[in-house]
Amino acid sequence: MVNITQNPEISPFQACKNNVTSAHLSTYQILNQPRLGEFLRIRIQAVSLTNCLQQEGGDFWFAVLKALNTTGSTSSPVVDHHNGTYSVDLFVGWKGYIAVDIILVHPSVATRVLDRVTNISDISRVYWNGKFKKGNETRTSLCYMMYHGPQSWKNKCAYTSKRTLGINTAWVCDKPSNGLTCENLVSYTTNSTLIGGTMRDISSESGMTSFFQG
Repeated sequence: MVNITQNPEISPFQACKNNVTSAHLSTYQILNQPRLGEFLRIRIQAVSLTNCLQQEGGDFWFAVLKALNTTGSTSSPVVDHHNGTYSVDLFVGWKGYIAVDIILVHPSVATRVLDRVTNISDISRVYWNGKFKKGNETRTSLCYMMYHGPQSWKNKCAYTSKRTLGINTAWVCDKPSNGLTCENLVSYTTNSTLIGGTMRDISSESGMTSFFQG
């Protein structure tokens, strides 16, 4: 029930630089036989679509251990050893049979694009439509994240939270018109059009458009 399978046909001598990691060709190895209350140790070897061992890290893996006779499950961070191998320790908290799901969420080439998308800049790359309403008056404004302190939020509706965003980041909306104020924000929805356009621009510029299709 593991999402990646062992493949003995791998050649470790092929160069794999800049190749995309394959979830189907990558392998795993269980390193121990744990008892109740111990950790199941797993080693992952990333393998490229061209069927050779990856020599660099950067893939985003996710691992979950599930108990088959209960609804219990546990997960743990996957450690990147930056040489094409990864390891994870999963706590065994139940008696009986268990199953492990190892999932390749994003290969390294995709994580590099995502890093560019989410990297802090002058303005957010994720957008929302904020709805302001008072009585019968309704307006929609563009909302986004801003990162450089109160000076950059000037003339905006700034919504701050020191515990979640820190002191220099705010979720802001363009101020509404027709007598509506920042206090009249009642709801917001994701602006998929602007987000999609940003993703297309960034992925096209980096030659990674195919990773965000389908």
